[in-house]
Formats: sequence, structure tokens, C-alpha cells
Amino acid sequence: MVISQNIYTQVKFIALLLLVGSLPFAIKFSNVLILLSVLISIVPLCSKSIKLSASSLAVLVVLFFFVEVISLMYTRSTNVKIGLSVLETHLPFLLVPFIFKDLEILAGRTKYLKLAFVCGCLIASIICLIANVQLSLIEGKIFHEYYFSYERISEPIGMQAVYFGLYMSLCVLIIIFHLIDSFTKNSFLRNSGLCILIIYFFLMIIASGARTIIVALMLITTLNVIIYSVSTRKFKYLLIASVVPIVFIFMILFNPVVKARFNDLRHGKTEGSNYDSYFARINIWKPGFDVLLENAWIGVGIGDQQEELNAGFMRNNYKTGVEFNFNMHNQYMQVMLSTGIVGLVIFLLILGLQFRMAIIHYDFLYLSFILLFSSACFTESMLNRNKGIIFFLIFSFIFFKSEPLN
Repeated sequence: MVISQNIYTQVKFIALLLLVGSLPFAIKFSNVLILLSVLISIVPLCSKSIKLSASSLAVLVVLFFFVEVISLMYTRSTNVKIGLSVLETHLPFLLVPFIFKDLEILAGRTKYLKLAFVCGCLIASIICLIANVQLSLIEGKIFHEYYFSYERISEPIGMQAVYFGLYMSLCVLIIIFHLIDSFTKNSFLRNSGLCILIIYFFLMIIASGARTIIVALMLITTLNVIIYSVSTRKFKYLLIASVVPIVFIFMILFNPVVKARFNDLRHGKTEGSNYDSYFARINIWKPGFDVLLENAWIGVGIGDQQEELNAGFMRNNYKTGVEFNFNMHNQYMQVMLSTGIVGLVIFLLILGLQFRMAIIHYDFLYLSFILLFSSACFTESMLNRNKGIIFFLIFSFIFFKSEPLN
């Protein structure tokens, strides 16, 4: 069956549009749409009118998956089932490149993908607000800080706070760069609406309590404003750059729960902190690093990583880590734990290739996305859950394969 190139491209783009819009919601929707997109990609394989292409990013992403498959070979037989479960979670590393194998995204269509994501996140966040207002009213308040802070802000949509903060942060960056590109073309009312939307997403990000993402977004936003001011010689915008950190600090102080989480950073020990997640990472990283050194080259295997990490926790008398099966809470260390230096190098190449592409095309939104995700990886194992994996892969390929703006 021969399918015209135009119809095929339109159908694939619509499926991708739906996939991007579904990202903030239940993962089963995204999984179904990924499978649908793959099926659409399979249909024209026998058609001579469709040309297959393999990008360097796709090669690295698929290679990363196969390194994990190989690591299953030296996983203990008792943990093979666990390893297979990890591979199932990481299956998008194999499927997503297939979706983009012959799909070039025109610059005019990229904006629709961004719009779909922002709209999806806006709807998801409103659902969270409505659900949490209802819970607050039960407690006798309209806004109870307990329901509008940290993990509970995103509970209504079943998303962890760190991913919620990450998604909302990309929304902020998308809107900011849209304003930069079209501020003079837009009406005052439209620009005002977009600024209000930025503030709204900022409040959602602060409410998530994802400290690394909050600090990273603050620095990235400030840096982008400075670059824009210097490159356009509009030095008055340097004033905005100086105001950005103040706005972040004010919003943090406005939320007592998030304020307490940041105050914990001033403590020199776990005891006495309100939310000891930051200091728990020190308890994780120390024994985790010892395990890494013992298995530096090829790692312990994706099936054995948790067992080996728990053994390290026990040697350091960190029983809480064993009780809750803590992962490394650092994506770089997590990759090295499971697949060693080989896997870590491939992962860094995936990030580095995109960093280089963003610089070459002067695509500062793409660059901001990579910097934001890379920063989050320092304190979270972002690729341990589908919400992080699909988000990272989908937008990596969207930005990588989008036609650069002139």
C-alpha cells in the first residue's frame, strides 16, 4: 500500500501533537499514543515514496537502550525479572526514535507542538488547583498550604512534584521565548495575558518545591534575559534580569512549606530539618559512589543495581535507604551504576550532541531545555520513570529535528 508523502506526514504530525498534549496526564495515554505513532510509522515501510533516515541522536538513544540490554546479560539470574521491568520502562528509548525516523518538523509546525504542550500543562495544573481547593475547603480554608505545596500539588494528576515542576518550567521558557520573538507584533492585551500566564506557571513551579529545578530555572531565565539584552543592545532589560531572582525569592517566601524546604539547605546535618530530602541524598551518594568505584567500567547490570545499592546502604548503616529502596537520586550516577562508564559516556553524548546542535542553530530555547534537564539530573534520577523518559525523548527529538528558524 502506497501512501502519499503529504498525507503520511500530516497523520504522523497529528499523532505527535496529541502525544505532546497528553504528556502531563496519565502515562497510559502517552503510551497508547506512542504505540499509535509507531504503528503509523510501520505502515509505509514498503513504500518507495518514503525515505528512511537515521539521525545521530537516534543512533545514540537506541545504542543507550542496547547497552542496557547487554547489561542484563551479567545481571544475577535472581534479578533478571527486575532487569526486564527496567527495560520495559525504558522501551521509549527504542520506540521514540522510530517515530521521528522520517519526520522533519517544519518551523511553522513546531509552534503548534509547543502550544499543545503548554495547553496540556495548563489544563493539568487547573485540575490540580480545583482538586486541592476542594480538599482545602474540607479543612475550612480556600488555600491550605498543605495541599498546595510539594508532592501534594500534583497528586490529583498522579505526577511527582519534580516532574510537575520540570513540565511547568518548560512552559515558562516556551512562553518567554515566544514573547521575545513577537512582543512588538502582539497586542498589549495578548502580551499582558502571556505575562500573567508566566506568573501563574511560576507559582506552580514554586509550589512543586523542586529546589534544583527552581534554582536552575531562575539562573537560566536570568541568563537568557542578559544575553538578549546584550545581543540586542537593549540594556534596559538588564534591570529585568536583576529582578528575576527577587521574584523567585518572593514567591518562595510566600509559600511556607517550600520556604521550609529551602531553609533546610542552611542546616549542616539531617537532624532538625523539616524535609530532609536534600541531606538524604548525601546518605545515598556516599555508599552509592563506593559501589560505582567497585564496578566502574560496565556497572552492576540493570537488574542488580538496587540490590547492590541497598548493600551499600547497609554497609553505611543507612537503613532508611534500604527500607524505601532509594535510587541514586542522580541520573549520571544512576546510569554509571547500572551500565558503567560505557553507559555514562553514551548518555553524556546524547546531552552533548543536543547542546552542540542548540549552539550551532542559536536555538536558546533548545539550549535552555537541555540545561534545565541536565541540572535536574544532578539531584534526581530523571529517567527512572516514564514521565521523565518520554518528556526528555519527545522534546529532544522535536528540537533536534525541527527546522531552524532564520
